[in-house]
Amino acid sequence: MECDVEKLGDFTVFMRGRFTFNDTHQFTKILDEMTDCGCNRTVIDLEKVDYIDSGGIGMLLHAREKAEENAMDLLLRAPTGQVERMFKMSGFKDLFQISA
Repeated sequence: MECDVEKLGDFTVFMRGRFTFNDTHQFTKILDEMTDCGCNRTVIDLEKVDYIDSGGIGMLLHAREKAEENAMDLLLRAPTGQVERMFKMSGFKDLFQISA
């Protein structure tokens, strides 16, 4: 997984490539940065993520929990292809606020 973080009003994470269990350490650092930023909303842009496994879904669930603990909104932006199918198949789609 590759990612860039932007803090202009929202805390926005632009992700690219594969998002898997192997990315746990890197994503945990991003979550720490998210909770320290003082922003009201976090946006995780998934448009350029071409693959996610159950570990990636689990990390997004953890991000959701962290956001709730810190009174932040969490928005997943533009999941497509395999990522969108994984959300539908897992039944987790309804647990997230998702925008096109």
